[in-house]
Amino acid sequence: MLDLLPVVMSAPDLMTWLETTLAPANCTAQGVMDGTQLRVLVEANPVPTATQVMGYLRSGLPRLGGREITSLLVFGRVQGEAIPRWAESLTVTPAMRGESVQERLARLKDSLNRQSQLGQRFREQIGTVRPPTLTPTAVPAASPATVTGAEVRQRLSRGERDFSQANWSGLDLSGLDLSGVCLRGADLSRANLQGSNLSGADLQQAVLRGANLAEANLRGANLTRATMGSEPRSATSLRRADVRQANLAEATLGRVVAVGADFAGANLSRTDLSRADLSQANFTQADLSQADLSRANLSGAGLTEANLCQANLTATDLTWSELIRTNLERADLSEASLNHAKLEAAYLKDVIFKGTILPNGIVTYTTPVE
Repeated sequence: MLDLLPVVMSAPDLMTWLETTLAPANCTAQGVMDGTQLRVLVEANPVPTATQVMGYLRSGLPRLGGREITSLLVFGRVQGEAIPRWAESLTVTPAMRGESVQERLARLKDSLNRQSQLGQRFREQIGTVRPPTLTPTAVPAASPATVTGAEVRQRLSRGERDFSQANWSGLDLSGLDLSGVCLRGADLSRANLQGSNLSGADLQQAVLRGANLAEANLRGANLTRATMGSEPRSATSLRRADVRQANLAEATLGRVVAVGADFAGANLSRTDLSRADLSQANFTQADLSQADLSRANLSGAGLTEANLCQANLTATDLTWSELIRTNLERADLSEASLNHAKLEAAYLKDVIFKGTILPNGIVTYTTPVE
């Protein structure tokens, strides 16, 4: 049973393909088709990384033949656990499926023929065309319609609160009250959630790539292992968002834009914030231990009493930031810029300074005297 995924359609040949494709990963896999999206649950102990699994699946796409798959949504779970450790999505192009130009054109022609037959049947039903003598070829049933923003609002108005594994990608949900709802494992990529209230929401394992969360209220939300890393042409926005006391442990927020966001008291331990724009953000008393902040923009950020123990701050811009009573024990500040930063009463035991620009503009390779 795929207890985490809504089963719409499955096929024996799909299971054979998964077993063959993921054999090098030494794991078990189950898959279902939801429209044109293939959803896969991978289990092992330990579970393979998302990079490994997605690489095997991508290389095996040409062996799927004529099956129409436009995207993959993959979950990795340790055997015996209820919640997946990671979730990853991939948009599948015809080139990935190994289709030639001729095969692509033939499939498009077949699709047009089916649409023409549907139009013929419709005109026959309303009496504008005389039915032919021969029995027309049966037309496959249409796929279920994608949920709309209006339908989401109706379900919320009826008191529904559990939307686990929902596919809300690309929906306009701006200003919506989603406080306390369960969106565990949901796909919210490219969704517009500007100004929405997500306080106390369960967003564990949720996919929020390219989502607009500007000015959203995420206070106290659980975003453990959520994926917010931006897509190349669509940056995930957390501008001026309220993320106080939220749990973002081990989440992926690489390249997000969170200018002026409030992360006070949030749990960001082991979180990927590499190359993120966190300028003017507030991290007072936040837990950023072992977080990856390499090449991030933290200019003007407030990090008073934050925990940055063992954090990766290589090549990070910390100009004009406040590092008052901040724990930087064993943090890596190689090639980081602390120019004009307030480095007062900070804990600097075993900090790595290698080509680091200090608040006075001096480049150092040793721990400065406090």
